[in-house]
Formats: sequence, structure tokens, C-alpha cells
Amino acid sequence: LFQMTKVKRPDIQGIRGLAIASVLGFHLKENQFPSGFVGVDIFFVLSGYLMSSILARERTINLKVLTGFYTRRFKRIVPLYALLLLVLFFLVPLLLLARDVAKFLSDVVWAAAFATNIHSVVEQTDYFAELFDSNVLTHTWSLGVEIQYYLVVPFLISLQRLLGDRLSLPYLIVLVAASFSFQCLTSANVSFNALPSRVWQFLGGGIAHEVKEGAKRPSDIFQTDGKSYSPVPTSDSDPLLECEEKKEKEEIEIEEVGFSDESRSSFKSGEKLSFYTL
Repeated sequence: LFQMTKVKRPDIQGIRGLAIASVLGFHLKENQFPSGFVGVDIFFVLSGYLMSSILARERTINLKVLTGFYTRRFKRIVPLYALLLLVLFFLVPLLLLARDVAKFLSDVVWAAAFATNIHSVVEQTDYFAELFDSNVLTHTWSLGVEIQYYLVVPFLISLQRLLGDRLSLPYLIVLVAASFSFQCLTSANVSFNALPSRVWQFLGGGIAHEVKEGAKRPSDIFQTDGKSYSPVPTSDSDPLLECEEKKEKEEIEIEEVGFSDESRSSFKSGEKLSFYTL
């Protein structure tokens, strides 16, 4: 018997709120919030944590898993983003000068491909200088970085799994060190816009997830009458696993789990086991 209720992580929602307030403060009151742009970096860390959490629930990262992963990302981002670009496409010619409209028509192609950050690297533009220009698509650079990370994160995590638990954390630390070094040693434009310069922030969230999961692994297995049981489903047709795949943000409460008769007697009637997903 399954009872499914949507649950949100108040800690993550709170950090998101602070990041949003920080970015808005920077754009609206730069003198009072000179470092508000750090909110974008916070979003990258949160995204890295959540992507690691989502992919960690999969037994293997195969074509079916990749298709589902990218389909969910598409549904969450593309419809609203496409609507934004469409609205701007009609409004910009009415509100901006001809030279700014020409620049917009060039920039919107890169923005539609989630490559505004790459365009900035190619053109060697300064993000902070463009804040005072009429480029309405400047802010889409961060979404470009986000989407580009989505393209590589399943493969980074697949390699992490191949290395095993012992080398998992060192592997992430090496990648973080390499990315951070690249950001420090490259030009300011590449350092700000390029994905390799930002990978360390996403993987910082991945390390936080790895540490969290590593801390609770010993308690994942419990013993009853000399036998070991795990709350993690192992059957390919287990309905709990199917629910986890379909609902990324649900708490699944199970009133009865398929334990043996001997182990079931050690639990009180109606006692619930809770499984949390992000």
C-alpha cells in the first residue's frame, strides 16, 4: 500500500530564495549588493547537488535512463524559455533602437541554442559591461552553462561509479581542483563564461551529496533475527522504484513492506518506513 505526497526540501528552497534575493539585489541596487552575483554560483552548486541526487537513484545509467533524464529537463526548461524568446522577438523591435534590434537578432540565435555563454567567449564580451547595454539576452549565459552541464553530468557520474566507492570522492575532488585551476589560470572572459570554469561549482554540490550519502550508508542495512534487510528495493518490478522514477520530489511512505514473517513480527503494526527523494 503506497501513500504518495509531494514534499519539498525547506533547506534547499531557503537557499534558493537567498540566491534569488542576492541576484535581484545586485541588479536593482548594485551599490548595496556589490557581491550579489554570487547567487548564480549558489544556483550552480544546488544544481550539482540535485543532479547527483537524481542520477544516484538509478541502478545503471543506460539509454533509457538518459532519455528520461533529458526529457524531464526539457519539459522543465524549454517551454517557458521558448515563450520568453518569442515574446522578446516581438517586443524588442518595438522598444529598442535599430542597432540594438540587429544585435538582438544575432544574439537570439545563440540564446535559442543555449549557447549565450559560448557566444560571449567567441566575441570576448564583458558581462558586467553589457549589464549597462541594451542586450536583453545577457542573463541567459547562466542557463547555457546549466544546460551544457546537463549534457555531461550523466557521463561524469557513470565514470564515478566505475571507479567504485573508495575512489568516488577523490575522483570528484580531482575534477574540482582541475576546473578551479582552469578558472584561475584562464582569461577573465573564459573564466566567467566557459563551462570548464564552472564545473567545480556543480561538482561541489556533487561532493556534498556524496558526503551526505556516505554518512548514512552504514544505517541503510539493518538486521532482524540475524538476517540483514535493506529498505532499498532490489526487484526490477518493485513498485517503489517505479514511483521514484516517475516522481522526483515525493515522499513515499510504505505501511507494509515485503519482509519475511519472522522479521515482520519485530515491527509494530502500521509502522511506516519513509523514503525520501529530491
